[in-house]
Amino acid sequence: MDNFYWIRQKSCGEPGFSGQSLLSDLPRGTQPPGLLHDRSNFLPSGVSQRTALTKYMFPTYAGHSSMEALKKTNQIKAPRMTNRVTLMKLALVALAISFMMTFGMANAQPNYLGAKTCEKCHKAEAEIWKGTKHFSSFKKIHKNKTAKKILKSIGEKRMKKSKTCATCHYTVVSTRKKLKPVSGPSCESCHGAASKWVSVHNDYGGPGVKKSQETADHKAKRRKAAADAGMIWPQEIFDVASNCMSCHGLSNPALSGKNAAAMLNNGHPLNPDFELVEYSQGSVRHRFYAPDMTKNQVMNQSEMSHLYVVGQAAALVSAASAITKTDDATYQAAQKKRIATATAILSKIPEAAALLKIPSTETGRAFVLAIKGKDLTALVEGKLPKTFK
Repeated sequence: MDNFYWIRQKSCGEPGFSGQSLLSDLPRGTQPPGLLHDRSNFLPSGVSQRTALTKYMFPTYAGHSSMEALKKTNQIKAPRMTNRVTLMKLALVALAISFMMTFGMANAQPNYLGAKTCEKCHKAEAEIWKGTKHFSSFKKIHKNKTAKKILKSIGEKRMKKSKTCATCHYTVVSTRKKLKPVSGPSCESCHGAASKWVSVHNDYGGPGVKKSQETADHKAKRRKAAADAGMIWPQEIFDVASNCMSCHGLSNPALSGKNAAAMLNNGHPLNPDFELVEYSQGSVRHRFYAPDMTKNQVMNQSEMSHLYVVGQAAALVSAASAITKTDDATYQAAQKKRIATATAILSKIPEAAALLKIPSTETGRAFVLAIKGKDLTALVEGKLPKTFK
C-alpha cells in the first residue's frame, strides 16, 4: 500500500498536480527509487539500488500487480495518467532485465557444457572415453533393478531426473528450458564445469593465433586464468583425485548422510579399496602429452608410485569428511577402512604430518606440492596394482 502513496497524493485532476513528472512533484528524498529521471536524489537514504529494484520495481497490492492495484484503488482515471504509468513500468522493466542479466552473469555458478565441447580439440581423449563404462553407463545404469530400488529408498523415481544421482552419474548441461543429462561422467566431471573457463583455455593469444604460435608468457597467464576460472588441469592431480574419491567413496559433499545410508543399504556400491592408479591407468587412461601427442603414454613405476600416494591423500581427506555424514554402521566401517589404508602409507612420509593431523583440501594440496619430484618407489613397493580396470 505504501508503494502507491506518492501516486495517490497527486493523481491527474487533483489539486496541486503540476502536469510534470510525478517524481518531480515529490519532496527531495521521498521519491521511490527513480531510474527514469535525471535528478540524483531518487534513492531514499539507506536504500541500495539492488534493494530498490526488488522492493519497488514490481509493487503489489492485495495480490495484484502494480497496474491492477492502481485500478483497484481508482487511481487510473485519465488516459494521460495511464500512459505515464505504462511508460514508467516499461522503462523500469527494461532496466530490471538489464540489471538482472548483468548481475546474474557475474555471479552465476559455472555450467557444464558437455563432452562435445571438449571433443572439438581433444579427439583422441574423447575416443578413449567412448570405450569406458563412464560412457556406456548412460544408456544402461538407469535400467538396472538395483538402481530402481536405490531410487525408491531416497524417495525418487527416475534416475535421470534425480539431482542426487546426477552429482556422480551424469554430465548435466543447461538448456534454454531445463537441466538435461547428456552423458555419463565425462571431461568436466574431473576437470570442472567449463562455462567460465573454456574460452580462456582456448585463447592462445588473440583471434587467429594457433596453439603452436602461443608465447611462453601467454601460456603461463592462460593456464593461471583458466585455473582461476575453475578449470582443474591434469597437473592439479590432488584435485582430480579428489573428484574421483568423492564419487567412488560415496562421499560427495552434495550427498546427504541420510541418502548415503539409504543408498548403501539398498545395494549402492561403496568400495573402500578403490585405488587411483588401478582405476585411472586402465580403460580411462588418456595421457596424450608432448612431444608425441598421438601416443597414449603409460606411466613408469616412479610416476605410478607418486600417483598412488596422492590418491591415498585424497582418499583420506574424502573419508575424514564423509565419516561425519551419518552414524550408519556400514557406511562408517567403509570410511574407517579408507582412512586406515591411507594412514598406513602416509604416516611413513614426513611431509604428510600436517595432512594427517588435519585432513583437508588445503593440507592435501600442500602435501602434494611438498612431495613433488620425490621418488616414492621404494616406499610404495608391493602396493601398486598388477592389472588395471
